[in-house]
Amino acid sequence: MIDKATLQLIFQSIRESFKRCSLYKDALSNSLSSLTGPRGGKLYTCTLCSEAFKPTELEIDHLEPVVELDRRWHSYSTEEYYSRVFCNLSNLRVLCKKCHKANTKSQKLMRK
Repeated sequence: MIDKATLQLIFQSIRESFKRCSLYKDALSNSLSSLTGPRGGKLYTCTLCSEAFKPTELEIDHLEPVVELDRRWHSYSTEEYYSRVFCNLSNLRVLCKKCHKANTKSQKLMRK
């Protein structure tokens, strides 16, 4: 059995690799706005607030949380956690950092 500290490092690595994969980029591309930034850069639309943002101001959110609301993160096997992070594109949405933070906070409250 893997100890919690090691498991946490593995799960963090899975999350970081997700940010570099084509699935992440495809989710971002699906939210491309018709607007452009002040210097002509691409802007993307937040699914919740509908405002346009630069890619660095956005995060990809899982509609079905990676860690279910009634489970603890350390109860997942690495394979199960991996498959929940690298899910179908239909389970992903683009949120601005403010909306993502609020969504994450509400999920943490539901877990308690």
